[in-house]
Amino acid sequence: MALPLQPGLDPWPPRLKRIAFVLLLAALVLVVGWFAPSRHGRIEAVPTTPGTEGTYERRVAETIRQAQRRVWVVMYSLWPGPEGKFTLLDELADAVQRGVKVQVCLDLEGERNGKTPSDGNAVAAQWLTEHGVKVVRDEPDRRTHAKIIVVDDRLVVLGSHNWTRSALRKNRELSVITDDASVATAAAELCRGIPGWDKDW
Repeated sequence: MALPLQPGLDPWPPRLKRIAFVLLLAALVLVVGWFAPSRHGRIEAVPTTPGTEGTYERRVAETIRQAQRRVWVVMYSLWPGPEGKFTLLDELADAVQRGVKVQVCLDLEGERNGKTPSDGNAVAAQWLTEHGVKVVRDEPDRRTHAKIIVVDDRLVVLGSHNWTRSALRKNRELSVITDDASVATAAAELCRGIPGWDKDW
């Protein structure tokens, strides 16, 4: 006489195992997503408006001080004015003294509309060169209007601020500081496209 079939000893039937596996996988994805670094970094707005004068200069100086390998700057207008240089020029010179490679592109105005403008960036270009900064002047027939600082291919400052007394102390301006790899890559590519730019500097 045949014995009746015994019930299985496994307390986890196949259907319950599948549900448990899906739940475990979902929990794992959530945990990894929670602790993984974000694809996009922080963004900090840095204004110059009545009551915030000096904020941009202070935050950019702090950003430059973080540099360990290199600082790349593209600036349309860099004019310290008759009062002499300001903090950001000192920060670039100090970075060179720490062994950081610093490279700056300044716009070189050429003849436009039959007029030959004066070179407003000449004073800054000479001062930077004398303090070990590699200075690149763009093509006279192309205006380089960007205002970008890239630190160690990671931190980027970009916005409306020129490095002039009026932009840093009087105008209404807005720039951002970001720690975003995609923005840093795009900014570095713009720099590398400037004739005379040292891609390894």
